[in-house]
Amino acid sequence: MLIVALSTSAAMRPGIEWPAGPVSDAGALGLPAGTSLRRWSAGFETVLADWLWVRTLVYFGREAARQEQLDIHSMVLLPRYLDQVVELDPQHLSAWRFGAFFLVGSDPTLAERFAREAIRHNPDEWRLWHDLGYLRWRVGRYREAAAAYAEGARLPGSPSWMRSMAATLLARGGERETARQLLLETLAIADDAFTREACRHQLQQLDEGRP
Repeated sequence: MLIVALSTSAAMRPGIEWPAGPVSDAGALGLPAGTSLRRWSAGFETVLADWLWVRTLVYFGREAARQEQLDIHSMVLLPRYLDQVVELDPQHLSAWRFGAFFLVGSDPTLAERFAREAIRHNPDEWRLWHDLGYLRWRVGRYREAAAAYAEGARLPGSPSWMRSMAATLLARGGERETARQLLLETLAIADDAFTREACRHQLQQLDEGRP
């Protein structure tokens, strides 16, 4: 069954609501609409997900090589390729993070929906909260970006600079006193020289009236 799966060409079953667009090309899987990839994979979900992930990267690289300047809008199959990977393996962090980073260039709303879906499947992964914060920062939603970084900073294993990022974004959004308090708290608990120095630098910027 797996050999058949890896040698068949077909379309994609979106797991979240993607924009309209072509659903197959020479490198896509050719399955009837509505087919469950998980059931079709016959128990080899992660193996098929890894294979599809490679195909996703090949598609992305091929399309990027055709362009003088990277244009994610033209990569109409990218969301559906990514959806196939994470449908089969919801813990495939590389696919989730790749999607969040690149989809923001074509559709910030879609990118955030993708990032939030990643968090739903992997709630204890601080890197996904970092990605969500980055997406919101990109579109100037500083307070919401800070909230994402602060949420991620609460998770086990998260680096102390996540709190520092939350403070920086609060300052950029005009909440300077809240940012100052968060920086002071981070400075008090930071266990690495880099984060402590970053906090001192940002506090100095606040004292000088800079964001």
